[in-house]
Amino acid sequence: MADWIQNLYAELAPRTTGSVSKFDIGFLQQVITDRKPRRILELGVASGFSTTFITRMAIEANPEVEIYSVDFSDRFYADNTKPLGFFTQECLTDDELKHLTIRSGMTCFDVPEAVGDKRFEFVFIDANHQHPWTTLDMIGLLPVCAASAEMAFHDLGLYRHPKFRVGIGPKYLYDQLPVEGKKTIDHEWENIFSVPVTGVEYQRFTKPLVQALHLPWSIPQPLTPHMRQKIRNFIQQYWNDELLEAFDTTIEAFAHIAQQPICESYSINEPNQWCEFIPTTSPSVRLKLHPTTAGRGKQPTAVLKHINQDAKKLQITAVAANQSERNAGAVLHFKFEGEGATSDARIVKLQPRVRETIEVEIPQGSSSKPTDLHVTVESPKDAKSAAHGAVRIEIARPKAA
Repeated sequence: MADWIQNLYAELAPRTTGSVSKFDIGFLQQVITDRKPRRILELGVASGFSTTFITRMAIEANPEVEIYSVDFSDRFYADNTKPLGFFTQECLTDDELKHLTIRSGMTCFDVPEAVGDKRFEFVFIDANHQHPWTTLDMIGLLPVCAASAEMAFHDLGLYRHPKFRVGIGPKYLYDQLPVEGKKTIDHEWENIFSVPVTGVEYQRFTKPLVQALHLPWSIPQPLTPHMRQKIRNFIQQYWNDELLEAFDTTIEAFAHIAQQPICESYSINEPNQWCEFIPTTSPSVRLKLHPTTAGRGKQPTAVLKHINQDAKKLQITAVAANQSERNAGAVLHFKFEGEGATSDARIVKLQPRVRETIEVEIPQGSSSKPTDLHVTVESPKDAKSAAHGAVRIEIARPKAA
């Protein structure tokens, strides 16, 4: 492994999470060196950790290479204050960046339209690992593969981690794909694999993809009606009736596994470096809000977009875990706003290390017009730093609902 890879890995790895290992980078380097791809597609950017290595290794292998990296989010999932792919801007030169295009707001099903007639000799998928998303990603990206290509998948062994059992998607797909040409690394923690593919006869993968779809789904939230229709339309356009029937059958068969989400999406406005959403396998939303010290800027506000009004009520649980007695008094504000319905703001004063649970009615308006929930935390007036106002929040359906 080249010295620059060792040095850059040592510099960047402590500053990110959920990234590829040195063994994974070595695997990717071997594939790229062997294939010398003209075009590379990466699904799942996050911090841009793997993107940075792939870009530099690909340029070394083929100075004419073009890299397209896409992600649904426009922020780094583990730190909402950092933009998508921020490592690429820090580490790559201007000349190297000319080879790279990063696009946000995209799923695998948006790629064919976005890239037009471009075809890719190497595809790297490192996105949502909950089943069936890895299988769906392969369905979405096979049509843009070159006649002779290779597709690699990260986190093959993620499901073995006690906290990430639902990340079984890569393993399910791996077990269904043909043995011929399939590669992984010779290491006790096999966490990456690749398979030779073709964009000319990609429908030959119909059988293993159907078999993978029929394995129990692990997504904690069901596909939204919009996404469900988007996938159906894509399969109808690019695939065949057999795969479409499998998708329709399994989405109904495993509907009981997932609970309806409480909202369509969520974000934090005016975040500081301590604000973050906390990953969870339940349909609840968990986050930390760390207020900005008074006079130093606007307060961070979590926005849950398009609240599911069928829930009728929400339960908001908050605990000011970092407060001391001297700095007690952080204040939680929340209100519903939107075209569908609005509510007056409610204010709850939090006591140090005391869990407060508030049950609120969701204002019922027109289901066709969205209603959002806004949640803000303010520091106590005498707090000397924002850290004293650190608040953990969970928003969920009441257990009895």
